[in-house]
Amino acid sequence: METIKSKIRWVIFKKENFYILDLNDGIKAKGNIYDNMNGDIRGLEYSFSGEWTQDKYGKIFKFEQAKMEDNNIFFFLTSIVKGIGENYATLLLEKFGDDIEEIIEKTPWKLSEVPGVGQKRIQKIVKSWNEHSQMKKLADYLSNTGVNAGIISKIFDTFRENSVNTVKENPYIITTIQGITFPIADRIALRTGFDFLSEKRIFSAVEHVFRTISYDKGDTWLNKDEIIKYSTNLLGFSFDEIDSINLVLKNNTDLISVDEKITLKGIYSWEKTIFRFFKENYKLSIFSTSEVENYIIEFEKDNNIKLSFEQKKAIYCSTDNKISALTGYAGTGKTTVARAILNVLSFKFHSSIAGCAMSGIAARRLQTLTGFPCFTIHSLLGFDGNDFSYNRFNPLEYDVIILDEAAMVNSELLYNLITALMPDTIFIMIGDDAQLPPIGPANVFSDVIQKKLIPYIKLEKIFRQHEDSVINIFATEIRHTRIPNNFDSTHLDWFFKNISISEDCLMQMPKSEARRYNNEKILCYFKKICKDYYKKGIENRFTGIQILSPQKKGILGTENLNYELSNIFNPRHIISDKNKIIKNNKTFACGDKVVHLKNSDKKVWEDIWDWKNSRSDTSCVKRIFNGTIGIIEKIESGNIYVQSIMDEIIEYSPIELDDILDLAYALTIHKSQGSEFEIVIIPVTSSHKIMLDNQLMYTAITRAKKGLILCGEKDAFVYSCMNDSKKFRNTWLSLF
Repeated sequence: METIKSKIRWVIFKKENFYILDLNDGIKAKGNIYDNMNGDIRGLEYSFSGEWTQDKYGKIFKFEQAKMEDNNIFFFLTSIVKGIGENYATLLLEKFGDDIEEIIEKTPWKLSEVPGVGQKRIQKIVKSWNEHSQMKKLADYLSNTGVNAGIISKIFDTFRENSVNTVKENPYIITTIQGITFPIADRIALRTGFDFLSEKRIFSAVEHVFRTISYDKGDTWLNKDEIIKYSTNLLGFSFDEIDSINLVLKNNTDLISVDEKITLKGIYSWEKTIFRFFKENYKLSIFSTSEVENYIIEFEKDNNIKLSFEQKKAIYCSTDNKISALTGYAGTGKTTVARAILNVLSFKFHSSIAGCAMSGIAARRLQTLTGFPCFTIHSLLGFDGNDFSYNRFNPLEYDVIILDEAAMVNSELLYNLITALMPDTIFIMIGDDAQLPPIGPANVFSDVIQKKLIPYIKLEKIFRQHEDSVINIFATEIRHTRIPNNFDSTHLDWFFKNISISEDCLMQMPKSEARRYNNEKILCYFKKICKDYYKKGIENRFTGIQILSPQKKGILGTENLNYELSNIFNPRHIISDKNKIIKNNKTFACGDKVVHLKNSDKKVWEDIWDWKNSRSDTSCVKRIFNGTIGIIEKIESGNIYVQSIMDEIIEYSPIELDDILDLAYALTIHKSQGSEFEIVIIPVTSSHKIMLDNQLMYTAITRAKKGLILCGEKDAFVYSCMNDSKKFRNTWLSLF
């Protein structure tokens, strides 16, 4: 391997950490550079190690390692340390010359000998030097591993000055960082000399298998044979090396094994704690039957309604038990009952009542309908980006907590919620166990209902706002795997546009081509009705109209639908407009409807007026949750400013447009769970057959509040109604 030393004259091409460079003496070079997170490397001197190769552009030096030479102190002072600038950098170098690095490290107070360099500037220099030098050491250590600058930055942001020692001791610990998976950690470990058969490596692979399956499929335990199969493939083990996995499964104290069912101790403890919480339920004696009856009569009179017998039973159930649940299909009046329950409980507990839900939309809806303060679960628990401020040691000071959309909550989040309750807090869960199971481990609400772990009432009667309102009626039929009568007829809130593949079409072309041709016809109809709605005007930009699709890919997947429909809903996509950004063939423009894709901390202005008018930065850092919908209000200096449905302004940098923000004219059905829209439009095609079942279709159509349009193949719709999902999950709660 040859080493050359040269200054960088020009960056010909850059993508992430890969560079094509123009060096001194006309040398061209290409390879990965990791030690400069600041971006501009022109004029810096590097040592490049690699070999000469020939490509279509001529002779080029392909380097495997690139190391910044230590004499780039001027670059450090002007580019890394904020607030120093070229003038002070020049003065410092003139005064101390080659000794400046040693002075910064050992006797930084001497820097004050330069006029204008006070204590604050010295602190900035020392702090930046420590971070920069440690970042350089980490980048040098990982330079042969092939990981990109983003990964290195994440590792350093987590472990700071201990990064190198931490990664050396156990590279697999970096899998605790969001976005870093076992394969990435394993590449680092093996390329830095870690033992192929080490216990740490094997356990990390087993842990990766568990976390992948628990968050992808929802299972909280696996059979031993499954673990060995998946882990063997992941580790690249031969048959002779499988015994090493068995040894870890047997002896590692972070694993739980019961009758050949194995899980991580943490995942097991979530469900075990939840089970014990339910078992500690007891009867309340705060109301007499006559008191509750009188309160119900008063509630009916105040709200001019008549509660059904089963709705009254639900009120008695929730006022008689410390822990209870209320379930029922869409349209059965769950929220009305929740309002009545809280109304009754308020006579004893006054203001010590709060509601919570998984999504901000659901929390806001619950607050609007009940009149009590409601929060997202994370907000209620005071999530700070890393941990919850309310927990078993610092419990929530509420006498009553009601959890809405409980079917969406996985075991990890429910565990954190119930362990933050005071011992006597009344806890009520409300949800629809017919909907899709939660994202993440377990299926708690469904298990609670199926196993009858706590007292609950299931509402059966559907309340129709009009005799020709059929969404909730048809939804219930579908959840029972029945095909709704006259589903292809037009109703007050239901319209089915039949665009099926004709026999002539099937005779003239192969089935795959016929299906594609039909999907194009469905797309044309989508564009037509969206143009019609756009011309009429959409009252609510967030929830007025929503397209839902089972999949991301394909002609009728969300990615293509967003591309096609953005031109209709936002003319800025078509006209020349400086207020738009194009990133990886995806365009974002002012006025676009967008969705936040994963839980992450963002810079937020909670007061929109303040964001628009304040001269000072009054923003804060806040956790934004997966599925949050917003509208792009401004694009400035490459940054995107989004007004969320929760009336906040969220700032996004250009580098986040790949994996955190996406267009939201079309959403996947899974992403829409917990939300509600005035008009919902759904493509129905056999191209989505792998996803179609009655649970998915039920969830999709119950997102519609006023009207639903289904467009596509009748056979595909019938199939989805008849295909019983049976999305069974292997959970401990179902076995306890």
